[in-house]
Amino acid sequence: MSAEPEAAVGGIANAVPPSSYEELAELVENLGFLIREKRRRTKLSLRAAANQMDLNFTTLSRIENGVNGFSSDSIVVVLRWLAS
Repeated sequence: MSAEPEAAVGGIANAVPPSSYEELAELVENLGFLIREKRRRTKLSLRAAANQMDLNFTTLSRIENGVNGFSSDSIVVVLRWLAS
């Protein structure tokens, strides 16, 4: 039996760990600022950005304003949008 985790579990076994979990925490803490800056740079309204991400407008507003109550799936969508 192999001691390595199976790659089929959400691709976790093949995932590259962040260079630092502290950096990851900092990124999440600054997510609202990063969203707002990309929106300004690309001249997108909050609603237009939410549409691009296929997120509910209210969800994106909550994330951008640092209000709790959104899923980790939403964070993943936002991070991918920021990377694009």
